[in-house]
Amino acid sequence: MKIKIISLCIAAVLTACGGSSDSGGGSPEPESKNLFSVWTNTQDDEDVLDLEEASFGEEMDFQVIYPDGATCNCTLELTGNQSGGNFILNSCEYESFTSEYGDPGCNDLNGTGTYEIDGDTLTVCDDELECDTYE
Repeated sequence: MKIKIISLCIAAVLTACGGSSDSGGGSPEPESKNLFSVWTNTQDDEDVLDLEEASFGEEMDFQVIYPDGATCNCTLELTGNQSGGNFILNSCEYESFTSEYGDPGCNDLNGTGTYEIDGDTLTVCDDELECDTYE
């Protein structure tokens, strides 16, 4: 569950233009999807990461919203480039009264991880090496 939440946060922050040109015979490689885009989890199409407002090296406000409405307000910082890098999810706090069940454990979301883009696939892994993929 921790990776899914962190993945959501990271996905909302990361985006990049990219691709490469063919340097020889054969067909050109496909362009990569911009990291700072909207990404949908390949296992759960309701798990969406919106990174359109993200940028490298700057903290941004990031919300993790659970299916029951519980909301965790965090900060997210991405370092790296369009192809891959690291993230820090920090200062996660429960937004009072967003769920009848209370805090889902927002503080447990704080952590670090990595991201990597391969074509139109974003892979986000937390510090426990649990990973999610998005397209």
